[in-house]
Amino acid sequence: AGILPRRGSADFALDVRGLALHRLARVAQREDLGLAGTIDVSGRLQGTAAAPRFAGEVHAPGLEARNRALDRVEGTVRYADLDLDVGLDAWSGETPVFRVDGRWPFSWSLDGSRRDVSDREVALSLRADSLPAGLVLAVLEDLEDTRGAVSGVLEVGGTTSALRPEGRVRLEDGAWTVGALGA
Repeated sequence: AGILPRRGSADFALDVRGLALHRLARVAQREDLGLAGTIDVSGRLQGTAAAPRFAGEVHAPGLEARNRALDRVEGTVRYADLDLDVGLDAWSGETPVFRVDGRWPFSWSLDGSRRDVSDREVALSLRADSLPAGLVLAVLEDLEDTRGAVSGVLEVGGTTSALRPEGRVRLEDGAWTVGALGA
């Protein structure tokens, strides 16, 4: 409820409960991801149409991608001054298996204008501990029957045009089939 303008000041409260992820995948034309589950998003959008600010929370009480599940995903999302700040945690049962925390430059406006973010700094930290490999590899369309678990730390720095990833990631008991090859 509130004001969501194409010009001028914004003041909009967002409260979405039970948004079906398979519907979002269909809209994004990525049904191949096999997304299932629901997501709740709440927050407030303020600022102007040219320079919006958003602060909100995300809760997904069960998330699936290609038949690999997480029991819970929770976190915060903030956007201001061309930076998207995230802090998301994922659990399998009561065990934390994934965390992403940091900043990603991103140009977003309500009036359709875009600003160059190619030279803005990235500061993103990804930590996994026995995260199902199928969730990590779900974005790769031709991989099927993925098995195994991913653990490690990846720190991403640099700029959006020259990323500098550093860290170690380990795949344990990993296997998959390349669908297009049948192997």
